[in-house]
Amino acid sequence: MADAEAPVAAAAAGATKNKILFSFFWSIFSLVTTIQCDVDLFSAACGGDAGMTARSLAAVSGFMGVLGLFVNQIGGKLSDSIGRKPLFLLGPIVNTLCNFANFKVGSRSLPLLIATKTLRLTFNTFSGSTMSTAALMDITTPTEMAQMGARMQCSAGIAVILGPYAEVAIMNRIGGNVASRAFGVTSAMYLVQLVSQR
Repeated sequence: MADAEAPVAAAAAGATKNKILFSFFWSIFSLVTTIQCDVDLFSAACGGDAGMTARSLAAVSGFMGVLGLFVNQIGGKLSDSIGRKPLFLLGPIVNTLCNFANFKVGSRSLPLLIATKTLRLTFNTFSGSTMSTAALMDITTPTEMAQMGARMQCSAGIAVILGPYAEVAIMNRIGGNVASRAFGVTSAMYLVQLVSQR
């Protein structure tokens, strides 16, 4: 009986690993698909002032560092007690809402842009790389984890390369306020990730 169940268990574990890898890839791909749009919205919100734009983006990095300390500490403990899945869903939910807010408000509110970018980067990192690594460590041996780590790095590289091309394609296809509308598209992209993880 045990021998008969082994292939089924192995197939289930393989499917779980692939699902985690897809989630990791999609979180990075969706994030880098708004790189130029982020800069465009920040620049517009700052009235085209390059110095103010740079300071605003630097503020995001600072806020992200502080928020990330709390999210990683609290989220790590929560994932150990309630399981990984709810924390996997947190990133796509936050990113869907933040990108939709950017789509609706556009460049009319600099504080909103700073807040949403901080939240997007923090929770995308937490639910993407942190939770993916933790979930893979739960179901792999150290040797398998080394192999999965290489696959994760490869997925990240592909996502970073393809993301800007996807962003250009999106911006070329839509009209009006291109940057804010692109966030509407990426909000839908995070919904795809959310549904795929259910």
